[in-house]
Amino acid sequence: MATQIPRKRTIFFIRLMVVITTAYFILLSPVAGKELEIYGYIFIAVYLMTNLIVAYIPEKYFHDNRIFYGFILCDSILLPAGIYFSGYIGSDLYLMFFFIISLTTMSSRFGYLMINTFLFCLIYLWLLHEKGVLTGPKAGAYLIQIPFIIVIAIFYGYLITTRLKDKDMRINEVRQRYEQVVQATDVLMSIVDRDGKLKFANDIFARFYGYHEDKRLAGLTIAQVNAEDASEADKLLDYVQSVYQKNDMVRYESYNKKHNVWFANTLGPIRDPSTGDVLDVCVISKDITDRIEKEKKLNNTVELLIKTRDQLIQQDKMAALGRMASGIAHEIRNPLEIIYMGIDYLENNIAHQDPQIDGSIEKIYKAANRADNIINNILSFSRKSEYKITQIPVCQLLDNTLVLANQALHKGHVTVKREYETESLEAAGDYNMLEQVFLNLINNAIDAM
Repeated sequence: MATQIPRKRTIFFIRLMVVITTAYFILLSPVAGKELEIYGYIFIAVYLMTNLIVAYIPEKYFHDNRIFYGFILCDSILLPAGIYFSGYIGSDLYLMFFFIISLTTMSSRFGYLMINTFLFCLIYLWLLHEKGVLTGPKAGAYLIQIPFIIVIAIFYGYLITTRLKDKDMRINEVRQRYEQVVQATDVLMSIVDRDGKLKFANDIFARFYGYHEDKRLAGLTIAQVNAEDASEADKLLDYVQSVYQKNDMVRYESYNKKHNVWFANTLGPIRDPSTGDVLDVCVISKDITDRIEKEKKLNNTVELLIKTRDQLIQQDKMAALGRMASGIAHEIRNPLEIIYMGIDYLENNIAHQDPQIDGSIEKIYKAANRADNIINNILSFSRKSEYKITQIPVCQLLDNTLVLANQALHKGHVTVKREYETESLEAAGDYNMLEQVFLNLINNAIDAM
């Protein structure tokens, strides 16, 4: 890749210098006749117009050799014409023009410079022949300028070629270091055009999509490379179009279903240095699967902590409710003792006089016993006790638990039918804990109905 000096700027300023110099000699030098003077003005006007055209042509068009060398060819014709109209064919002005036009070929190859030089020499010889200066005592002085011009062009071309080669060498070194960095990175890197065609891809990109060489990817589209996931390919192409439209960087995350990998994608514009237009888009994809997995685990841990917190809060509420229930039970037991005293009084003074009274006293006594059992169960349930294994009558445990859950059963319109295979069934365990287990089961069953 040849190093190029900005062509537009070079041509514009060199041509501007040519216009100024040529105009100076045409206007201030003796010209043979008014006709040539008119042609001189026309020459200046044409050169200025063409230079204005150069000023308005975008820089990118000068990278087209047809346009660039078209201007050189135009100059190759206009400059000898300027010499001819100025009447300075026999002077060293032509040498100055030669060096000026040589500057316009600084970004071209050595061969093009020599072709341009020989073309100038032929035109110069023709002009000298037309003026008749190739014969006579001064002919040798004019002819010696031809090899001098060629030698100067060769020397000048050698200097330019050597300088360009040095620049190419430095650029190649920088390019090699750049490629080493790109290939050594752990991210997927590619360059695509507006249509989604790959222009470059590093080795890790090629291996990820199953290609042994990144060169085989050149020319393929995003859809062809990622054919297994058309939706992701379309999404990437949409973001590429967005970069072209906004001329700005785009970031987004994507998921590759085939490899089960998450990527953080960064799309950056590659701009034309002279115009700022987007030429291509660089796509960098970094594997963030570990981060996503850690985020999921973190979210699960947070959810578990929230559930644990809610359970602890509920346990605290239940503990507070147990303490409150214990206090209420003690408060209820005091009036219950008065009820027992009233029952004893009725049995001792009024009983056996009327069967209905005896039945009522019996009902009051059973209700008081039931209330007393409920209070005892509440106190037993809320009391902190150590874990103690004993032989527990299971049927009695269930009956006591149903007494505790009676209010919830009544509120939920639930009827419990007891069918015990045997009343003497026993089990080893902690009474309070088993009672709590059965109570929780009953409450859950009520809630599920």
